Amino acid sequence: MPLFAWALADWYSFGLLSLIPLLIVVISFKFIPESPRWYLSVGRQADSERVLNQIAKVNGTLEDISQGEIRGMLAELKERQDQEHHKNQGVWTLFTKKRVAVRTVLLSIVW
Repeated sequence: MPLFAWALADWYSFGLLSLIPLLIVVISFKFIPESPRWYLSVGRQADSERVLNQIAKVNGTLEDISQGEIRGMLAELKERQDQEHHKNQGVWTLFTKKRVAVRTVLLSIVW
């Protein structure tokens, strides 16, 4: 960054140049799908199946797996999510494990 600032020698141009990474990230959100787990958690099973099919296609395993197997995996995942959802979750959950508690305290201090 210092090299770009020196080469441009103009704060306005430097500001515009520094927006390029942000634009790339914002535009990429349009093309990156949500996770199948998130779709299941909000009740969008068809979208979850679609994303899993896209993943299988990209990995070259679409022919190796049937739609019934995908639906079975999604049903199992949904059942596990429902079981986890019924657990008592709250702010104190952040302090149940030492590693998570340390990270929570450190992030609170840093912010």
